Amino acid sequence: MATGVGGGVGQVLIQLAVAAGAEVTAVSETGQPIEHMAALGAKIALDIDAVEGGAFDIVLESVGGDLGSSAAHKLRPRL
Repeated sequence: MATGVGGGVGQVLIQLAVAAGAEVTAVSETGQPIEHMAALGAKIALDIDAVEGGAFDIVLESVGGDLGSSAAHKLRPRL
């Protein structure tokens, strides 16, 4: 999962991750342009609370605040 990936650096992140075989879910606010992220191969989540908890091995969080905390709670637990 990645937050704050609407700009150029985020686009490169999505491209590199997808090229390496990763499944990327990009979190975006409603009303933000998302077509370019989907075209690069990212799944789009408009509501982080609707994303299943424990679904991600890695979270790249670059927004902070409440979104950062919510994103961290989506990590897959390790034993």
